[in-house]
Amino acid sequence: MNSHSPHEFIESLTSKITATTQWLFNFVVTEFTPHAISNIGWRTFLMFGIFCIANFMFVFFFIQETKRKTLEDMDILFGTVDAQKRAQDIEAAISVEKKELQLHDHVEQAVSAPAELKS
Repeated sequence: MNSHSPHEFIESLTSKITATTQWLFNFVVTEFTPHAISNIGWRTFLMFGIFCIANFMFVFFFIQETKRKTLEDMDILFGTVDAQKRAQDIEAAISVEKKELQLHDHVEQAVSAPAELKS
């Protein structure tokens, strides 16, 4: 299960681990299946079916849903930061943005005022 990480190093590392694990388990299944079929026959496919059902149950009951969640919500969901701290960070960012917009409007008015005096 590969996920997005804000740190490039961690994201590249998890991508490498994910790809390596996928190749490794494909190799194991490829090597295991002929021996299992020759020893237990049709029960091999029953075994793989049971594994699939068990995996579905695990994901359904234990893996948290992340659909339509922002990265900020992910931080809260996985405990990186608590909701109160995240709300304070967002309020601080909005405050800074409002100040920048006010400064921009003030500069625009100062620049346009001399042009109005000339006409």
